[in-house]
Amino acid sequence: MTTKAPVARPIAAPWIPGWSSLRGLRPADVPREFAAGLSITAVAIPVGLALAALLGVPSIYGLYASIFPMIAYALFGPSRYLVVGPDTATCLLVASALTSLGLVAPDQRITAASALALIAGIGFGLASLARLGFVANLLSRPILVGYMGGVGLTLIVS
Repeated sequence: MTTKAPVARPIAAPWIPGWSSLRGLRPADVPREFAAGLSITAVAIPVGLALAALLGVPSIYGLYASIFPMIAYALFGPSRYLVVGPDTATCLLVASALTSLGLVAPDQRITAASALALIAGIGFGLASLARLGFVANLLSRPILVGYMGGVGLTLIVS
């Protein structure tokens, strides 16, 4: 009597959506994916450094904000094509909040900005659990364009 060797089953990780996109990656696609990652990195790192300076914190925190969100989103995000990381609008809002609180020392700004990021992350996680993603579709295009115009004017005036 012969027994069959057990068949290796792929690792199932439904709580890590990025895992399924990695499993579907063909060896022929790896060079293109690698080149895409390098091009995004070439843009994201200088932006992260500049935005850290805008926020008034050491540049290394700009690198952290450029690299770690991309890794987290690659694992937990639902889209293979979305780029995440620090952006001008968010940094301007955080910088104005820190300035209005009177925080000028870099260590104070780092602590407060980290707390704001943690609070926002918890809020977004709770909104995701409550399935509130449809609210983003309610924002009309003119509102979003006006918001971005306001951010641009704030950046110019600042």
